[in-house]
Amino acid sequence: MLDIQDINTYYGESHILQGLSLQVPEGTVAAILGRNGVGKTTLLHSVNGFVPPRQGSIYYNGVEITKRPVHEIAKQGIALVPQGRRIFSSLNVRENLEVALKKGKDGGQSWDVERIMDFFPRLRERAHHMGNKLSGGEQQMLATGRALAGNPSLLLLDEPTEGLAPIIVKELEGLLLELKKTGVTILLTEQRFGFALRVADHIYVMAQGQIVHDSAPAELWQNEEIKKTYLGV
Repeated sequence: MLDIQDINTYYGESHILQGLSLQVPEGTVAAILGRNGVGKTTLLHSVNGFVPPRQGSIYYNGVEITKRPVHEIAKQGIALVPQGRRIFSSLNVRENLEVALKKGKDGGQSWDVERIMDFFPRLRERAHHMGNKLSGGEQQMLATGRALAGNPSLLLLDEPTEGLAPIIVKELEGLLLELKKTGVTILLTEQRFGFALRVADHIYVMAQGQIVHDSAPAELWQNEEIKKTYLGV
């Protein structure tokens, strides 16, 4: 579904992504692990058009999207759940979802407000609470639900467990595993090693803007050198 080929992305003259390549097959979860500052967020922003690569190519379902505007990439079926959630604090939960509703690329509306609230029951309980009155875990659920309201085929999740208590992380883990069963393809960045290994089908490890390791989760678990050198595990 997603094929990234040798991309180089810059912020001004700072060379962040340096010849990075990866692939995400349809219906799978791929996780990108790495320390702070290695370029994980920049990678997601390269995919959704916030920071287009200067060199290299990004293909989505066989169509190149490298230089397309953000709104056109979104129409192709790619949605971002940003780091820090960034929900609309002046809107309540239901309004946050309603404002993001749109049909999918094929014209379907499989994710509507009611289905999202069925999937995240806590959002139904908090339907009339303002965005700034939610806990961190509830905000993460809302940010994910808001992205699903656009009926994407590919969901980009940037550090979804950041700042969450362990019990909420465990709940989020279960929700992502259930979400995968619905057919949504997921590419996520993460620093929690165990969380990533449990939810992902494939793991990429980043360092200094490059992929330094990729494998199935079980293989990474056994690779002590990679864990110690690049992840501090």
